[in-house]
Amino acid sequence: MRAHPGRTLSILVAGVALVGGVLVACDKATHIPPGAQQVHVVGTGTEVRLDPPTVHAGDVYLVIDGSALFFQAQRSAEESPGPLAEDELTRIAQSGDTFHTWSTELSPGYAGNVYKYTLAAGKYAFVPVPDENAPGDELMVRAELCYRDPQACAALPPLSIVVLDVVP
Repeated sequence: MRAHPGRTLSILVAGVALVGGVLVACDKATHIPPGAQQVHVVGTGTEVRLDPPTVHAGDVYLVIDGSALFFQAQRSAEESPGPLAEDELTRIAQSGDTFHTWSTELSPGYAGNVYKYTLAAGKYAFVPVPDENAPGDELMVRAELCYRDPQACAALPPLSIVVLDVVP
C-alpha cells in the first residue's frame, strides 16, 4: 500500500506546527532587553548578595542564582506593593515581623531565573532562604517568639537582610 503524497505532507505540516506550538508555550523565560537594568541576586541559605545594590526607579530585572525572599511594603489589599520604610526594614530584621508587607520567593524554575519588576524609588529587602521546602518558616518562628517574648526577641541578633536601594 502506498501513502498518498498529499496526506503525508499534511501530517508533516501538522507535526511541525504542533512541535512549534509546544516550543513557544514552553518558552516562558523572561528575556532582558539590551541596556535594561539588571540586579544579580545570589542567595544562599545564610546570605543574599546584590550586584549592583543600587538601581534607578523603573523596570528592573532580577537575575537569580540560588533563592531569596523579596519583600515590598503593602499596607492594604487595594495598594500596590512598593518600597519599605526604615522602620519596616528594622522590624523584619529584628523580629521577623512581616505585617503589611508583600513577599515572594525568588528562585530559578520552569520559567527561568529572571524576574521583571517595576520598582518605585525607595528600599526593598531580600532575606536568605535557609530551607527551600519552607522558605518563610524562619521568619514565622522568629515573629512568633518575638510576639510571645519581647525580651528574648531583643537578645536575638538581627536577621541577615540586604537592601536594594532604588533611586529616582
